Amino acid sequence: MDLDDLRRNAYVRAVIRASESDDVIGFIGPNVPVELFEAAGLMAVPVYGLDREILNYSCETNLCPLIDATITYAKTDKCPLIHSAKMIVADDTCAPMSEALSRLEGKRIHIYAGNTAGLIEALREVYGTGEILPESLESVREERRRILTRIAALTNDPIEAFTVEYYINFLDLSERMSFLDGLQEIYTSSGLIETIYRCPECRGNFEGGCNYGRLS
Repeated sequence: MDLDDLRRNAYVRAVIRASESDDVIGFIGPNVPVELFEAAGLMAVPVYGLDREILNYSCETNLCPLIDATITYAKTDKCPLIHSAKMIVADDTCAPMSEALSRLEGKRIHIYAGNTAGLIEALREVYGTGEILPESLESVREERRRILTRIAALTNDPIEAFTVEYYINFLDLSERMSFLDGLQEIYTSSGLIETIYRCPECRGNFEGGCNYGRLS
């Protein structure tokens, strides 16, 4: 499976999940504690825009392409992930992104600045989540650590590692290790580069140095 297929498949999963249990949550930024969402049983997906084509519909000014694409996707309702997300949580790493998201209408936005208790309360309010058990949270964290270790063994190139980290967020946590095992088997001796960079636009965004989407 091409890495970008993970995102396309997530579109369908998110729409179905939203119609059945309405517990999709979007996230933006490297400091969002995604493990809380996963421990609570929510479907967590990154929702920042990476496709330049959407900028043809943009009415924004003075925004970087990543922020512009994200906001335009949200305003035009052209992204199934943003459409399906009942709430979007963004960290405060990028002030322009936080400010632009805060101005969005029709979508619950939570800006996370380190107040975990406040975020948990927002999850309860929006999704009706119960108590997040410490053992469940630690189990998720341990699995995420195993995934990062597996990626580090797969490649020592930071751009490749960042790209894989981004794309596997579209898989359920329980599916990621087996996907990485398969990725190890199919990529060529030239490295992950040929496997990952099927999309020139994605390559440009990742090489631009933005840290959004990195696993914590």
